Amino acid sequence: MKRRKLEHDYMKATMIVTGGLGVGISSTIAGGNFWDGFRQGIITSGLYHVAHLEAEALQKGSSVKVYDSDYKD
Repeated sequence: MKRRKLEHDYMKATMIVTGGLGVGISSTIAGGNFWDGFRQGIITSGLYHVAHLEAEALQKGSSVKVYDSDYKD
C-alpha cells in the first residue's frame, strides 16, 4: 500500500515538473527567461492538477482527500 501511494505521488510530481520544463523551454524559444517560464509552468500544472482532483471528487459526490488517512485501497 505504501509503495503504491509513493508511486502515485511520484507520478503527480513528475507531471507537474514536466509542465514546468515544457513551459520553461517554450519561453526560452520565444526569447524569454527559462526560469520565469518554468515558474509559470509549475504554477499552472499544479493548479490544473488540483482542479482535476476537485472535479473528480465532485463527480463522485465527495470532497478532495487532503490527509494521508483519507487514502484507502
